[in-house]
Amino acid sequence: MYNWESIPQTRVTVEVVGSGREGKHGYIVLERYPMTLTKFIERTGDVVRVHKIKRFTLQILLGLRGMHRKRAYHCDIKPDNLVVNFGGDLRII
Repeated sequence: MYNWESIPQTRVTVEVVGSGREGKHGYIVLERYPMTLTKFIERTGDVVRVHKIKRFTLQILLGLRGMHRKRAYHCDIKPDNLVVNFGGDLRII
């Protein structure tokens, strides 16, 4: 069974690696991840193992907890705003 203390305290939000402005428009550059959670599910043929679902859920909850502690609130949590690397680590955009 998972619990908060059993998970290493790793970063679960995408890192901002740069930003800038071009004319009237600003932009941010985020670290690169190979796929969104939507693409991950499509690649696995809509079959995701229970242990992977539990891990992703816990990573999402840890990320939201960290954001809320900093008084930041994500109002658009959906698979397209979650990215996954090939090691199975999930990050919140």
